Amino acid sequence: MAIKYDAFVYSNTDKKANGLKANETFTKFFYHFKINNKQLRKVFDYSELTLNKSNRLKKVNEELENPFNQSIKLDFTAGEYFNKKCVASQWTDVRKRQYELYIY
Repeated sequence: MAIKYDAFVYSNTDKKANGLKANETFTKFFYHFKINNKQLRKVFDYSELTLNKSNRLKKVNEELENPFNQSIKLDFTAGEYFNKKCVASQWTDVRKRQYELYIY
C-alpha cells in the first residue's frame, strides 16, 4: 500500500526524532531517514488507540528508540534480548543461565 505523503504535514514533532512527521490529528506518524545508504520508512497508526496527543508522541518515540550502538557491551545487548524480546518461560531462563555461565 502506498504512503500518501501529503497527509503528514507536521514535521519534527519531537526534537529527538528528525524525519518524523505527523498528520493533522497526530494519530498517524511517518518516519523517513537514511542509514548506510539504506532508506528506512514506516507509518505508525495510533488511530484505534484512545491516547491523547502527548501519549501518542511518547509511544512513537519509544518505538523509534534504539538502545543499541557500537559502544554497547555484549552483556547489555544480551540482557535487553532476554528481557524484552524473549517470552518469559523456563526455556528462556535456561538460555539466560547458559549465557551467564559460558559466555559472560
